[in-house]
Amino acid sequence: MLPDIELDQQSFEEIVEDAKKQIAKVYPRWTNYNEADPGITFLELFSWLKEMQQYHLNQIGEKNQRKFLKLLGVWPAPMEPAKALLHLWQVEEDTTLLQREQFCADTIPFETTNLHQLVKAKLMVLQSHFSKEKREFWLSHWDQGAEFYFLPFGTEPCVGNHFCMGFDSPLPVQTSFSLYVCVFQNYPVQRNKIREDSSFYPLAKLRWEYWTASGWKQAKVLKDESHEFLQNGFVELQLPEPMTQGQEGLFWLRVVLEENWYEIPVVFTGIYTNMLPVVQCNTLADYQDFAAGGQTHLQIPLNHRLGKDVKFLAKKQDGYKKIQAPSVVQTFQEDGTWLAQLELEEDTKEVRALYQDVHYSAYLQLAIGNGFPKQKYQIKMDNILSSHLEIMVEEADGLWHCWQQVKDFDASFPESRHFCFEESSGMVSFGDCEHGMAPVGPVYLVRAVASEGIDGNVKQQQISTCLRKLPVAHISNHWVAAGGKQPETLQECFMRARASLRQCKRAVTDEDYQQQVKNAPGLMIQNCRCVSSAQLYQGEVAGEENTVHIVVQSFSKEKREKLNEGYYRNLYALLDRCRLMGTKVRVLSPEYIGITIFAEIRIRPYYQQAHQMIQKTVEDFFDTAKWVFGNPVQYSTLYGVIDRLECVLSVDSLAIDAKGANISRNRSGDVLLPPNGLVYLNSAQYHLSDGE
Repeated sequence: MLPDIELDQQSFEEIVEDAKKQIAKVYPRWTNYNEADPGITFLELFSWLKEMQQYHLNQIGEKNQRKFLKLLGVWPAPMEPAKALLHLWQVEEDTTLLQREQFCADTIPFETTNLHQLVKAKLMVLQSHFSKEKREFWLSHWDQGAEFYFLPFGTEPCVGNHFCMGFDSPLPVQTSFSLYVCVFQNYPVQRNKIREDSSFYPLAKLRWEYWTASGWKQAKVLKDESHEFLQNGFVELQLPEPMTQGQEGLFWLRVVLEENWYEIPVVFTGIYTNMLPVVQCNTLADYQDFAAGGQTHLQIPLNHRLGKDVKFLAKKQDGYKKIQAPSVVQTFQEDGTWLAQLELEEDTKEVRALYQDVHYSAYLQLAIGNGFPKQKYQIKMDNILSSHLEIMVEEADGLWHCWQQVKDFDASFPESRHFCFEESSGMVSFGDCEHGMAPVGPVYLVRAVASEGIDGNVKQQQISTCLRKLPVAHISNHWVAAGGKQPETLQECFMRARASLRQCKRAVTDEDYQQQVKNAPGLMIQNCRCVSSAQLYQGEVAGEENTVHIVVQSFSKEKREKLNEGYYRNLYALLDRCRLMGTKVRVLSPEYIGITIFAEIRIRPYYQQAHQMIQKTVEDFFDTAKWVFGNPVQYSTLYGVIDRLECVLSVDSLAIDAKGANISRNRSGDVLLPPNGLVYLNSAQYHLSDGE
């Protein structure tokens, strides 16, 4: 943990008093401590100098604070735009949304990030097929955004179980489209989030199919953010052939469970077509790169909201050359996009299309560089995101060159095309010709995106309009927009740095291993504990030297199942990345020990619910979720738990029976469990009699 060091700890008066106390030791004959004494005047003068020196030593400027953070590998986080899920329903025809298509919540803009395909097909019914049964859920009366509960593979998922989705019209062919799946997650133990950068082995294998004239054909799964229905996410699909009308006059998609390692059954709370991820931002300038491959004639589809006003650059060896107007012809297409036809030189490898919002075109030329060191220019547009800011300079050689954004110029060379951007002030700064080049020529913003930050966290049902007219009846966000943040202050950054130092990234101690397992992506970990080889093998540890044994209990509803193959694969892969070199890891399943209780109890008069009270107390005592691995079942403890109940007068007899592997007893009648043992209450019998 980073310590808070305070150098200015004494006030002027405290320094003077400490100095006066030292006079008697240094010069005992000095007895006049009044302010009129010349010696005291000098003492106060030097005390004032010391207090001023301490004050200045304790002041650390912003520049130094940023350097200290850099030593830790941490920088203040920039502004973050809010994100939302936007649902469009009652679509009249299949439509392709452009990149950076803009929707609005009043005056706050939200944009798509990629091309999206809206489908006319409406999801009508869900069918689940398991154990020779079929269950249906019709969506005709389902309120969009409301939750329902549907088990696609039944309460006991098995290989071969499948569910079907019936649509009222065919889905598009050779065009990617997506479904958004909402999965029930409100369990006592939460499933850990599966991040995009995490290595995760799926807990199931699914096969997506669709009905054609020749039967079921396999669909292409381009992306699955739900990871086989473990969490909410998009499933992006593509159909190679046309769909054919099937049973009940509908067009069918089918999902077959080929491999199953689910620890709990999957429960859907919603399935949506035409769900879009949007980001709260307003794109003022953007670009796209297209491969030319040495062609002299090239057609480029401009599938961008700003595709009307475009400049084209041809990439050369070390820069880009502007393509003049006679070599460019733009035509408007029926689908609302533009098509550009370009005549290129033979050595052109790539073409860059520069888009710009015509309302801000006057501000996109930032300045004209003069070649002097430490140039600074103010962007005349507010709330520009540093993560989406890119600059090109048209230099003296006639080529446009890309400049790279850096945090500072410490690692920049004289020939480095680097710049820095400060979000809070909107200031762009360049190097001093020793650390970073100084630009000469027009400086252009080729990518600039503005955002409202925290003000973009709008409530549900607020995003309702689109700038472009779409064949859509309803547009809305069923959930709040979230994630919008203001730029991080230095104080907040230091707090985050302290927290990051406490994060467990390597496994050394038993606590480290347990923390890694509890945070394993995609898994639901009820409990885990490291046990020693001596405990596990009762002193026989041959061949188990330098091995970490960790017992892991997965969550399951009213079941006592051991770890399945999916859990083993994920846990071994996770621990292998964070263990020390030379250390072996062994993951163990719990050994469940069934406990049977027989008790003769005398109860106090007038307690009509005594049996229920005793039963609930004993069940809580043997709650598997609260039991610690390897803890013995102590006769005296259970006896005391029952005897202390208000309704119990006395416990006349108590018998404990246990069934399971590697259990034993001591003289007190306690049941001794193996290190990976967990108890559960198998049965309990109580003979109750009225007390006197």
